[in-house]
Amino acid sequence: MLNLENDIIYAYERDEDISALSLTSHGTRDSYRRHSASTTMLHKDHYWIIEADSIRTKFVIEEFFTPSFDVIQFANSYSKKGIESTLFLDFFEEVDEKMEEWGRCLRPWTGLLLYKYRKFRVENCYGDSVSVEYPLVSVEIYGGINNTTHISYGGPLNFSEFKEMFFSLLTEECGLLSNLDVGTVSIADFNVTSIALNGYSLGTLLHEAVGHLLEYDHAQSLGLKVGTGLTQNIDVCESPKDISFGFYPCSDEGFESDETVLLADGIIQDLLGSFSVTGAPHSHGRAQQCTDLPLPRNTCLKMKGGTGRKEALFQDTCVVYIHKKVKPILEKVENGIPFYDLTVPEAYIVRNEEFIGKLNNLHMTLDFGHFLDKALITSKVRGNQVGYCVKSQQRVESTQFAPDIAIPVENVRIYRG
Repeated sequence: MLNLENDIIYAYERDEDISALSLTSHGTRDSYRRHSASTTMLHKDHYWIIEADSIRTKFVIEEFFTPSFDVIQFANSYSKKGIESTLFLDFFEEVDEKMEEWGRCLRPWTGLLLYKYRKFRVENCYGDSVSVEYPLVSVEIYGGINNTTHISYGGPLNFSEFKEMFFSLLTEECGLLSNLDVGTVSIADFNVTSIALNGYSLGTLLHEAVGHLLEYDHAQSLGLKVGTGLTQNIDVCESPKDISFGFYPCSDEGFESDETVLLADGIIQDLLGSFSVTGAPHSHGRAQQCTDLPLPRNTCLKMKGGTGRKEALFQDTCVVYIHKKVKPILEKVENGIPFYDLTVPEAYIVRNEEFIGKLNNLHMTLDFGHFLDKALITSKVRGNQVGYCVKSQQRVESTQFAPDIAIPVENVRIYRG
């Protein structure tokens, strides 16, 4: 029988005390950015490192080649470094032609950083693998640490389509930059390409490239469409003056607020040890629409650490299945972090693939940033039910408990050194 007082509801605990992960370059090949007690470094070879309290953990994503960084500064100085492709050279000639137009919306010390992601493959826990090849291109426009805007696109599109999207979206981004004082504004157009890449971190690449590509692939095989057009939903966001860490806490998937479901990028989230795969130090619950996609929204990724290839399975993982139409209510804001009150009419609890029972009127108070860091989604989406993991640090109350039918949960396979 489920005993809520004895920390039954919890997920996998990492050894590292990592509060956030953010990979950024600012013109260098070896990059790091410090958040709280952890430091992350993206190296020019084939790996990235997390440091926390003198603990170094090296991760190598199978058959993933670390991005090559080609930095093009077009503010005070403008140069082309490491550009080999004729396509890209022609592309930057067009960039040159638009310099005057861009200058009206760019700030001092603003630059353009181009990531050329090479071929990589990721295999999920169901044995399915996904290969993503050129063109996977991420373009970053930054104006200092606190004024960063990212436009990233990739997937099965030709280069001329990419250029057209880039120039049209850049114009829109510049318009936003001239009116909004925010750190990150994510813009994507699902109507143009099957997948969209947003942001600058490795976690974001995995989420967008692998997650959305898998999603697109599965949806296409089922004859379903993915995407709802322009995903920025400014009108459902909270006021920026209420947010202290420089971003709008709105859905980058763009669904209506009454359809919101708190769906963290659990597998990738825990794998990277970050609050948010969008790269923000703190983040909000991602609004996702899952009812028409009978597939794992957050795929189980398999990694290896160093050369040991020591396999670690997530144990003592508790998954809470809740209905999609649950609307969180803002309870308070402490130190710029919003806390939300959530009551779930029915929740099904599964631990270590063994059904535990059903909770009625499950009550939770969630710090979204904390929730994203601690959540681990290990289940497939089934109908209107979405899987969650809730850790014992969060307040969980129940007014009634009754056994019910079992819902199987897949284990997460991660290789760590």
